[in-house]
Amino acid sequence: MTTDRRLRSKPWPSWASVAAGGAIWGTGAARTLAQDLHIAFCYGLPGTILMALLGAAGAVAVGRLLGRRGVGVPHAAAFLPLLLPLLDVLSGTCQPWRGPVLLAGSIIAILLFAVRLNLWSWLALTVALPLIIYLPDLSPYVGRADTFEFQVIGPQLGIAHPSGYPLYTLICKFFSWLPFGSVAWRINLSSAVFAALAAGCLFLALVSDLDDDVAERARPVAFLAAMVLAFSPTLWSRSIEAEVYALNGCLVALALLLAVCWHAGHLQPRRAWPALGLLIGVGISSHITLGALAALAATGLPVKRLRPRACTRARTWGLALLLGLLGLSLYAYIPLRWPAVTGGEWMSPQAFFRFVTNADSGGALRPLAFYQDPARWALVGRLFVAQVGWGGLLLAVVGLVTLARRRPALAMGTLLSFGAWVWFNLGFYVAEPDYSAFLIPAHVVLVYWLGRGALAIDRAAPIHYRSLRPGYLTLLAALALSRIWQTGPTLDTRSQGRADEAWARYVLAQPLVEDAAILADSEKFPPLYYLQQVEGLRPDLDLVTLFSEAQYRADLEARISAGQQVYLARYLPGMDAFGASSQGPLVAVAAPAPALRPADAGGNSGVDFGGLMTLVAHKLVVDPEDRPLHHLTLTWQARTTDIDDLEVRLRLLSPADGSVVWKL
Repeated sequence: MTTDRRLRSKPWPSWASVAAGGAIWGTGAARTLAQDLHIAFCYGLPGTILMALLGAAGAVAVGRLLGRRGVGVPHAAAFLPLLLPLLDVLSGTCQPWRGPVLLAGSIIAILLFAVRLNLWSWLALTVALPLIIYLPDLSPYVGRADTFEFQVIGPQLGIAHPSGYPLYTLICKFFSWLPFGSVAWRINLSSAVFAALAAGCLFLALVSDLDDDVAERARPVAFLAAMVLAFSPTLWSRSIEAEVYALNGCLVALALLLAVCWHAGHLQPRRAWPALGLLIGVGISSHITLGALAALAATGLPVKRLRPRACTRARTWGLALLLGLLGLSLYAYIPLRWPAVTGGEWMSPQAFFRFVTNADSGGALRPLAFYQDPARWALVGRLFVAQVGWGGLLLAVVGLVTLARRRPALAMGTLLSFGAWVWFNLGFYVAEPDYSAFLIPAHVVLVYWLGRGALAIDRAAPIHYRSLRPGYLTLLAALALSRIWQTGPTLDTRSQGRADEAWARYVLAQPLVEDAAILADSEKFPPLYYLQQVEGLRPDLDLVTLFSEAQYRADLEARISAGQQVYLARYLPGMDAFGASSQGPLVAVAAPAPALRPADAGGNSGVDFGGLMTLVAHKLVVDPEDRPLHHLTLTWQARTTDIDDLEVRLRLLSPADGSVVWKL
């Protein structure tokens, strides 16, 4: 009996192995139901045996169904993905997501490896699957730091921090026009879309230079490599919030696709060079570090068989340069938009140059750190291991070697670009999470090498070992799935955003004095400013965030001297000299409005604290944003001026026995 017969014609040992794989899958399902859904029946042996039997019966039924529908299942080894839940069963530990991901991934793997899909179906799946998994993590709330900035300046066509990021700003404006979701969610969606497109471009880059006779069987391998990129920790974490980094990854993957098509002869130089020139210019408009893509284009120029005729060479290069400058012209958005943002002030050429090159942060870049600070190599190395694992790094080495043998110019171009991004990260001293995000372009190249290595191993297997191919694909699937269960549980942008926005709405709902100022720290300022600028809440208020305590104190004194009411959304010592009082979660400094009377504040307390101060009144109200908390306002009266800073501690006592239920 030959090995290419359908599974339905296999003797009972093959069906027994399929049933055994299904039983293992059922055992994994029992463990997941017990640990993740806390189903008591599945904790015991009867529940495990029942799930194993159901899994075995289901596997056999699926095999017969595929056989009846004419789907090619050449060997029982095609059901090897059913063994993936063993990674969870034998781990001895409980890790969120791992069990469900392995269970679902094993079923999807069997179907994908058994069902024939054309190129465009694979591409659609490569883009859609990451996007579907990203969407639940997209926060509808305002973020912090750069995420908040893009959520505000995008809809308003403002100007971001240096180097300005004009391309992403315009993209944010486009996404803000979507007719659904909050504005913050729409801008966050842009990153998810570009991360998914990056996976799609990488998939095409891996299969575009393959011969037709091997391209079809290579598509599952290329798909799994693209999933490693899509669910790598750094790209995934930056694909669910408004940031430029997912766009950077997409542009690098698109450049790889163009370079592969060029080197494979599918794209003529007279078209490839102008396209790469435009892409490099646009890439620099996204982030100046994408200028390293020029190495990817330049290394292909000496390849003789790819050169155009001499009479058209200069014209082609000139067009590439012109289109590159056209892409760079997006930076003209900054000086053209500057007067509208700054109230009529025009930007000088010197200021434009310093802004675009981010000259003021030049101290963070140390070009010689790659040998002056050897510890940086270990830091960058750990980031690469975190993206693809040690197995992925080994495949990347194999891929680079095989690429150098088959397409040396392309290998050199990817290596030079990769090296430029590594050099930048070795010498750029910034904090996380931005530091790892600067390596995303290098991660795209690394996963491209990984995919090339996986394809090379798949093609190099002798024909009599082809029946083991499902096992090889299962190992690749395990690599991709491990990215999901290791990264997914660590992502939570909703809870912090929900709390920040609810706090800001509560603040802006307070009876604050007209045209007052709120001095807030870098964490309290974003939700206040977002609600004011995007939703139009309390446009009369001056919202201020500064960099040092001295600056806050100077600004406070200047505003009070000018007769403006000031509220603090941050701690600032020495406020007793101004007469501070509470206004919800804010501190009102030198409020011109009448002070809060005990009758307004709630129940009278009149509790004396050592002759220093008296608790005059208290007020306890539920949260107006329906959060599980209450707001407590305490009104104090000082008995002496000789008081140091005091700390308030609260205890909640049980009415039954007086025991402490909660304390702060």
